[in-house]
Amino acid sequence: MGEFDQLVASIRNTPGREDFLKPLSFDKLSQAATDGPVILVNCSEARSDVIIVFANRVPSIINLDASFRETALHIHKRYLNARGEAMKERVSDVFSTTLGEISKALWDMVVADVVAELKKCGVPEGSRIWWCPTSFLTALPFHAAGRGRKPKNANGGERPKGFLVDYYISSYTPTLKALIDARQSLPATSPQPPKILIVAQTNDAKLISAREELSVLEHQFANLNRAVLDNDTATTTSDEVSTSKRPKPHT
Repeated sequence: MGEFDQLVASIRNTPGREDFLKPLSFDKLSQAATDGPVILVNCSEARSDVIIVFANRVPSIINLDASFRETALHIHKRYLNARGEAMKERVSDVFSTTLGEISKALWDMVVADVVAELKKCGVPEGSRIWWCPTSFLTALPFHAAGRGRKPKNANGGERPKGFLVDYYISSYTPTLKALIDARQSLPATSPQPPKILIVAQTNDAKLISAREELSVLEHQFANLNRAVLDNDTATTTSDEVSTSKRPKPHT
């Protein structure tokens, strides 16, 4: 045994370091899904798949179409180009149109099947899910995927669901281990209840659902410490934006 191997063996004999430089077992990796399933989207020339990792059951695998990688590369290029133009112009109708088309494409290629599988596996609507895309897919807005909302029913019924956000709450993680490590760094108990900051632009004619979404959030968080910044009050100079008051932003 060489000097390096001896050193590694010595470290592994230390309590708590038994797995030093070893790949994590799947039992440990699946802990990433403790607070909601983790959806890995893998893309390669050989094949592309979605792997949904659960905490207490066998992962679900969704085989993606053979043309997925080529189509996703095209979408990725369109999205970055449109976003770059929007940053130059500050406001861009082209970006809004492109984002809508890309949102529908992601829904059709990946997200619709993921939602169907989550429902099949008994994941309740309104639950949190974690996206873990790989390679260039990390730049794509899976959380915004949707086929588009239809107008409300004439009789005043609820608007039909059209986007992923209507079913599940999306977050992202770069790797399973990153999510595990992030949770381990959190304190066992929170010293104070969460403080919710809701930022909206209900007067913007292009954001046709902003007022409706604001009402939903206000109702959802009615019993929590919350502040609402809307239209002229939604500025970076507002005292409510201070990180001392809202230390954990989530968009």
